[in-house]
Amino acid sequence: MISPTSRKKCLLILPRMPFPPYSGGALRCMELVKILHRHYELHLVIITAEKVDSNSVEFITDHSTSYKIFRLGKLSAVLNTWRALLNGHPLQVSYFYMRQVQRYINTLKNEIDFAICNMVRTATYLQTMKKPVFFDIVDSYALSYDDAYRKTNSLIYKVIYKIEAGRLKRFEQAIIKNTEKTFFVNKFEADYWKNAGPTIWNPNGVTIPNHSESLAIESNKYGGKFIAFLGKMDYQPNIDAINWFIQRVFPYLNKDISLVILGTSPKIDLLKMASKEARIIVTGFIENPYAIMKHALAIIAPMQTGSGIQNKILEGMSLSKIVVCTSLAARPIIGAQHNKHLIIEDEPSKMGDLINQISLHPAQYVIIGENARKLVSSNFSWQNHENILIKEIEDTINANTIS
Repeated sequence: MISPTSRKKCLLILPRMPFPPYSGGALRCMELVKILHRHYELHLVIITAEKVDSNSVEFITDHSTSYKIFRLGKLSAVLNTWRALLNGHPLQVSYFYMRQVQRYINTLKNEIDFAICNMVRTATYLQTMKKPVFFDIVDSYALSYDDAYRKTNSLIYKVIYKIEAGRLKRFEQAIIKNTEKTFFVNKFEADYWKNAGPTIWNPNGVTIPNHSESLAIESNKYGGKFIAFLGKMDYQPNIDAINWFIQRVFPYLNKDISLVILGTSPKIDLLKMASKEARIIVTGFIENPYAIMKHALAIIAPMQTGSGIQNKILEGMSLSKIVVCTSLAARPIIGAQHNKHLIIEDEPSKMGDLINQISLHPAQYVIIGENARKLVSSNFSWQNHENILIKEIEDTINANTIS
């Protein structure tokens, strides 16, 4: 039961722990929880396969009125996957479905004022909800899988991506149609889906570092000159990006430039690759990756798949760093111009040559980093994100109350 209160009651369903923010997705969940907790009585439902530690519990205790964590076991996930193959539901949705979660949510649905489902993975739980429901889709998995289908060379993955993209398109279209508003971090995706229902572009924010903060590291720890990639390394778009860069761009780099890969959960294939090349350094989890990023020649984001806004780009720009990225990675950064705020290049040899030029003539590129920081500070703050989110929620609830 939910105790009476004067504040509006919000139910938020998350498919991961929002703390610690070890990935871009977790960071966004953490900020979402903090924002909603500031404005509403927040009731959390979290479905996760991750280990839940005391720090995670402390965060959600401090930032919610109530919470319930459901652990997704391996057997349950496997069974759900097999069910999806038979019933035609998207794998991304079926994988996260648990009957006990639905039963628990059913006990709350008459006591809350509105609900938010985060990502497509949790949307099925609110399909019968009679109160206002908002779809925090973040990224359109349907469009991401469709893009992956076109780019993969694997016949098996082509079949998987093709089937899953079709299922996800039907599912996402239905949810967007039947919820009050759907929030996208990518303007291209918000525009793509606008005919299905009300879509809102609300890009991620970034915490702008204070330049006076100490960001010192051992000067020669990473071989002097280095470029950096930031990302959770068991996330497929990050794997695709770094594999493409190492195989197709890295051979063009000058021999005095190293590649530092910052991020948790690196796969064994990447570790093997790094063990054979001294100029490729894989750090694993780093408490403060920004201290390393600050000293990099450039931050790279050579994304080949995935469609959402890349926090790694915003974070690099906020540090006044030169960001070298593909057009796919740059597309969601509305307002960013090539050679003014970042450097956009899709051709491997040209990307390598550009990084070499940055290494040889760094002073010529300083202005790009300065412009990048100004753009992010103006357009991509968490305060802007909060203002848009709360206004859209309040406008909808007030309109429903009047009607």
